[in-house]
Amino acid sequence: MKETIMKAIDFSALAYQEHADIEKAIQGQADNFTWIENKETDTQVFICEDDIRTWVTARGTQFDSFNDWITNLNCSFVQGPWGKVHAGFWKDTMSVIHAISSSLLKNIISGKQIIFTGHSQGAAVAELYFSRRCFLLPDANHLCIPVEPPRSMSKEAADKFGTIHGHNIYHVINNNDIVCRVPTRFMGYGHVKHINLNYLDEPGNLHHDISWWERFKDRVKGRVYDFGELGTDGIKDHDIVGIQNIWRKLV
Repeated sequence: MKETIMKAIDFSALAYQEHADIEKAIQGQADNFTWIENKETDTQVFICEDDIRTWVTARGTQFDSFNDWITNLNCSFVQGPWGKVHAGFWKDTMSVIHAISSSLLKNIISGKQIIFTGHSQGAAVAELYFSRRCFLLPDANHLCIPVEPPRSMSKEAADKFGTIHGHNIYHVINNNDIVCRVPTRFMGYGHVKHINLNYLDEPGNLHHDISWWERFKDRVKGRVYDFGELGTDGIKDHDIVGIQNIWRKLV
């Protein structure tokens, strides 16, 4: 599974590039490239296929995109397939949902496993699309690999969805990453329950089962070690390139 997650991280990093550069970069490892973009919501997704899987990768937050920040800050709830979801992320997801579904029709026929992935805001879009697909096609054996995802569902929806489909979701979270802790639990949000956790601690070790207390101590350690460095640890830990470098040592 580590190699599959590595590919998800690499594709999530590629998603920040221009679509022509992405298509060129994946030559030799994937084909049937499809670019999907909704300019109104500033949402981008690329789809490609390797020998055994189809990959659906959503682009994360671009710091110079006004629409991306409006999406991130729109933390009100709307109704989703399993309960209440983040209004901004859901709007992005729905803006590309028909284009993604149309592109994937051929892969349903071919029987390839589909993996939904993305980093940051892209991770939220991937997870919400996956949640809707699971609601409509509960027997499909597809996977979702959100890389450093923010919370995108209410606690109740996250628990309901995770109870049934959490075993097909693989979260990748790095130490002090602040984005993975917003929107807050106080606001009614929660991460999907019963998922396969891939938590990277401050030294870069991988944990699949770590208590909240151990994670708290590890976050404190990360902040202590980062003291005096430029930038904040919570923001630096969200960097997709840093995640790539850490994970590549684990494969």
